[in-house]
Amino acid sequence: ALSLAAANGEDDTIYLAAGIYYGQFTFKSSEAQSLTILAETNVLSGQVVLDGQQAGCVLNLDAGSSLANLYLSGLTLRNAGNYGQNVYIRTSGNIILQQCSLLNSYNAQGFNIAGANSVTMTRVNISGGYAYNQPSGGTISSVSSVSFDHCVIQNNLCYVGWSGTPFSGINVNASSFSFTGNQVQFNINGPAVYFSGTSANIANNTFLGNLNQNGNGAYSYPPALYLSCQTASIIANTFSGNNNLYGNSYFSSSGAAAFTCATMVAQGNIFRNNFCNGSGGALSIAGSYFATIANNLIISNSCGQNGGGIY
Repeated sequence: ALSLAAANGEDDTIYLAAGIYYGQFTFKSSEAQSLTILAETNVLSGQVVLDGQQAGCVLNLDAGSSLANLYLSGLTLRNAGNYGQNVYIRTSGNIILQQCSLLNSYNAQGFNIAGANSVTMTRVNISGGYAYNQPSGGTISSVSSVSFDHCVIQNNLCYVGWSGTPFSGINVNASSFSFTGNQVQFNINGPAVYFSGTSANIANNTFLGNLNQNGNGAYSYPPALYLSCQTASIIANTFSGNNNLYGNSYFSSSGAAAFTCATMVAQGNIFRNNFCNGSGGALSIAGSYFATIANNLIISNSCGQNGGGIY
């Protein structure tokens, strides 16, 4: 079905019946037509499974530089391996993942998305990933706008070598980033969410129990959230029980979140029971020309050096 869709010059929709489909599945096309892959009507969540058996990329959707729009709904993609991904997507069009699960990638990533105009993830579960020196949750690069809405990013582990950079969850590079209503918890060797680009809106999320226990002198990032952008709005989030056991004086990255933004507003957030072995028990701010910190609750955080709450 994927081969036919790649060359028929039409918009295509592929319905999948309930079942487990083993192997690696590839769509490669230069056409600008849309592709939709979704579970059949009335099939329950989790009943359509694509399983890569740790042999590589599970679902490869490569539309190159064409303006193809790609839409996935109701799918579970699991067990990527061998430096692959549960899903790889490349297009210059728009990408939507809705009510999908990206699970248990081993020495691989949950997703890798590149070149799109926009990426929207709604109610996507990104869990159980393991990777070496790369984001185990996934990577989004060279995209205009990215939105995560009510997603779960949890139990992902990045093993970090001496020269590596830790990213336990997702690494996003885009012009704009909207991250609202998500649950980010129990990821190891963060940051669980890293964004670099122009503007970020981080609102109404929960960052719980993320841990950084590995790293080196240059790359001891915070375990929960790191933003490096021109403008950022961080509103009504909860950061609780996050721990940075590696933080040191070379890069004091904080126990929960760190922001390097020219202009930023942090308002109405809760920072509770976070710890950093270096400086900034809850929060670290650097390089900001204008920073507004207002009406936040910063309580019971601690550190090994300076700034038990904010550094």
